[in-house]
Parts: sequence; C-alpha cells; structure tokens
Amino acid sequence: MKVLLMDIMVVGVGNRPTYINNLLSAARDEGLRTTYVSAGERADVRINLWTGSDIEFLIRFTVLVLLGRIETDVDIIHARRIVTLFPFIQKQTDAKLVATCPGHLTDELRMNHSRPFVWLYDTIESLALRITDEVIAMSDSCREYLLEKHSYQGTQIRTIPVGVDTDVFHPMDRKQVRNEYGVDTKNVLLYAGRFSRVKNLPLLIEVFEALVEEDDWLLVLAGRGECEDELRETISERSLSSNTEFVGYIDHDRLSELMNVADCLALTSKSEGSPNVVREALACGLPVVSTDVGDVDTIIKNDENGFILEEGSPQRFAQSILTIAAEQSFRSNAKSTTTGFQHTFEQILEVYDYDRSATEHGGNR
Repeated sequence: MKVLLMDIMVVGVGNRPTYINNLLSAARDEGLRTTYVSAGERADVRINLWTGSDIEFLIRFTVLVLLGRIETDVDIIHARRIVTLFPFIQKQTDAKLVATCPGHLTDELRMNHSRPFVWLYDTIESLALRITDEVIAMSDSCREYLLEKHSYQGTQIRTIPVGVDTDVFHPMDRKQVRNEYGVDTKNVLLYAGRFSRVKNLPLLIEVFEALVEEDDWLLVLAGRGECEDELRETISERSLSSNTEFVGYIDHDRLSELMNVADCLALTSKSEGSPNVVREALACGLPVVSTDVGDVDTIIKNDENGFILEEGSPQRFAQSILTIAAEQSFRSNAKSTTTGFQHTFEQILEVYDYDRSATEHGGNR
C-alpha cells in the first residue's frame, strides 16, 4: 500500500509533530510505502516557506500537486488537516482521501487572525470536506465540533483517540534524572507547547506566581511561538526570571526526561482538541492540572492523576498543583492511565482498509 502523508505544520511541541512522527514511524514499520510532505526536515518532499504560515504551505502544496510535482498515484492520501486536501478538488485521484481533525481550529484562529481570514479558512475547509472520504477526529468533542460547524456532508467521521509512544514516554529513575538536571530540592512545574494566545499563558504566569509565594518552584517552559517575547517580558516584570527556564523546542527524549523531573504539568489553554502532551505526561507518571478543554475529562481523573479546573482561578489552580506535589499517590495513579500509539495505528489501518493477510500474499500493492 502506498500512502501520501501531509502535515501543514513545521515543528513544535504538542500533538501535531507527535502524531505525525508516530504515524510515520508506525506506517513504515508496517511496510507501507509512505511519502511524507511537510516544511520540516524529516520530509521526503520538503516545501520551503518564506513566512512559515499554514496558508503559504497550502498555496505552495496546491501548486505542486496541480503541476504534477508531487506523486499522487497512491492508495491513501492522509492530511493532518482537512484544508490540506483542497487541491484534490481539482486534481483527480483514485486514492482514498483521509484527514485528521486535531481540535477546535476555528476557536484558535479567531484568537490570532482577522474575521475575513477565519471565513476564508472555514470556506476552504468546508470545500475540502466535501471530497474527503473519511475524517479521523482525535476526540468526541472534535467530532461534535465538525458536525456542528459544517453540518453533516456525508463524510464519515470516526473518533480515534491518540496513543503515546511508550518506548519514549515512560517512568525513569526520578532521583537520578532530577540529580542530573540539578533540581534535587526544587519543585518543578512544566509547560510544554506553543507560546500562543490560545494557550492562555497569562494564567500560567499567575499560577506560577502564586506557587513561588508558597515554596521554592522552578517553571520550565518547553516550546516557542508568537507570544514568546510578551511572555518573557511578563516574567521579567513580575521578577520571576530567576525561577524560570526557557528550553525552546526539544526532542521527545528530552521532553520525557523533563516529564520525569517535573512535579506537575500545567495546561492553561482556552481551547484544545485532544492534547497528547497530557497523555505523554501521564505515561511518565507526571500528574496534570488542566483547564476543562477538549477531551481532557476523558484522560484526567480528578483527585487521582490530576485535576481539571474551570479557567480563571489562579489560586485554585496553584493549590491543586501544591496538592499534587505533596502527595506521591498522584504519580502512581498517573502511570496506569495511558495506551500506546500502536492501538491508535491499528484503528488508522482500518480507515485505510488495510489487510495484513493480503499483504502477506502480495496484495495492498
């Protein structure tokens, strides 16, 4: 079976690169002949961008497809976002068109773009959805979001929750790794994700400020984004610089180490789909405190492996983190609540109509 896999994003910490990296590795291990198109370094077909924007990627990708510069004689065309299938409105293909919906994208776009831009994006998505054979929603909330946003257009929408690469994300010798990072006696709060408006980082800083008033805490920020300068300025203004460490984008191995170092992961977002960083943290035995977004209520069990809180109460958020740091049972409970990515991949193969027995006898071309 030949698969064309496209990712509109470049690099980062969070669901997009994690999902694609895991899917790409699993597909190739399975023997699927997979061509990966993105703006990132791992791409088989790399689309160089001037601005780094999603729309620029879509325009350049569309041109390359229509000019025949990208091989589309495949069995499956799988896009990381529905809009990426837009060129196949004009470019005829016998491939099954599959798209993944990672979350409530319109909510995020509204925070960062103008109303005309959001309208254009939604229009392109609606047109692309009409030719899509099947959509993979990362959570039931993603599925309901799509059904409500576009009404039902005949496209099959299947919920396939994301699993974790447990070969990478797993509990380590915590005493040893904390010693290696030089934080033996400190409490560590971890944030891993983009620095963007939808992540509600002002709330994160308010929460951390409340923690510092109570004890010796270090905030580790893993990621980058358009709000980084503003974030650094806020941290400096509140005299929190000596308690904060920016580590930029990091690979999964180091992220796993930091998750074993930390006492708690904080997610303060205003909107999410199915944040895999929460699953990765739990797989490492790291409890999570999160706002009530996306499908976190299906991952986090209140007062067991973390807490889910309404947005807007920094003090309550901070108190939940302090409770987790003081009670070892949260780490023990976290370890038993995650599933591996292989389970996710098996369901994706069903979407692909992939037959292992046929492969063994020369099928699935």
